[in-house]
Amino acid sequence: MNTKSSSITILKSTLFRGGGLEKYTRRIIQAFLDKNWKVTVLTTGKIPSDNEMQKGSPNLQIVTHKYLSPCSFLKVLEFDRFCRKYLENHPTDVVFGLDRNSFQTHIRAGNGVHASYLEKRKKSDSFLKRLSYRINPLHQILLHMEKRAFTHPLLQKIFTNSSMVKEEIIQFFQVDPSKIEVVHNAVEWSELQTPFTNWQEGKNLLAKQLQINPSLYQFIFIGHNYQRKGLDRFLEALAGLPRQNYHLTVVGKDKNIQKYKQYTENLGIKNQVTFVGEAKSLPFYQLADCIVIPSYYDPFANVTVEALAMGVYVVSSKTNGGHEILSETGGVVIDSLENLESIRLALETAMKYPKTTESALKIRNSVKDRDFSSQITFFTDACAL
Repeated sequence: MNTKSSSITILKSTLFRGGGLEKYTRRIIQAFLDKNWKVTVLTTGKIPSDNEMQKGSPNLQIVTHKYLSPCSFLKVLEFDRFCRKYLENHPTDVVFGLDRNSFQTHIRAGNGVHASYLEKRKKSDSFLKRLSYRINPLHQILLHMEKRAFTHPLLQKIFTNSSMVKEEIIQFFQVDPSKIEVVHNAVEWSELQTPFTNWQEGKNLLAKQLQINPSLYQFIFIGHNYQRKGLDRFLEALAGLPRQNYHLTVVGKDKNIQKYKQYTENLGIKNQVTFVGEAKSLPFYQLADCIVIPSYYDPFANVTVEALAMGVYVVSSKTNGGHEILSETGGVVIDSLENLESIRLALETAMKYPKTTESALKIRNSVKDRDFSSQITFFTDACAL
């Protein structure tokens, strides 16, 4: 290892939530600690008393900032200012950003490109909502912040979780392509072995609990913010399929969930769709033949690789970067979200591949090399150069 780069500051405004990006951040921190780096983490909020990560390593320091502002856009500025001030007084050779900050030497752009996100949202948002992009201070701050970050003269390396995001960074900010490395999201492949092995038992149990027919083809949709995730288009396409052949379970929260329930009634598919709200994903992977990810913009939806690791067939939009890892037998890509026929054809293709012991194992093995244990060291090795 290059001893000059044996200390690192990691920037992540939220560290102890249960989200996928927070979990990924904690794994990256642990990977650096395992390589004997001295790690400082700049974050916000209270450090949990049961934080085993910090207890177990003398090389880890977590510095937390308490927000003064209640406004989301001011919090972004506040955290960035906190990080810059800290780094001025405590410089390290590597500054690894996993959030929205104006300066870092290395960035994992897990949130994608905000400018591209707004472009994609135009396809689903109302005229007034699109108009608000220009006056919403949060959007303007994030656009300014990412431009400073991606064009900073001290930036050495950008890690993206899809080629889609890499191309967006090149398109919007003219970044040298050699600065950008694509590292697709990893998954707890080994840890999922037991629930995968027991998927049939889990399927029957959950189907009984939800009072749905397990012999039907089981679609699932997992995600919060249904509009951005494309649930409306999915439901419209689903209504064009023979209703006696499938069931859809929608997992995740949305402030307008009642509107979507009413929409299924308007489409005539109320009895084919079950909304369960926020819930743990694992039992639904056991239930599912297919997960549908019709997102208008997702740098790389974690549910893509999680579903594959559970042997579930994937239908994905092109604007989910996760579609890049789909094998020919493991999934299909929706050609255009604007074209209902395109979505319907993808769903019909999926229904030709009901989950079996053999097909599930083949799909699961297609992402065997994406286990966290084999992927996470990429970051430590790249930062040591």
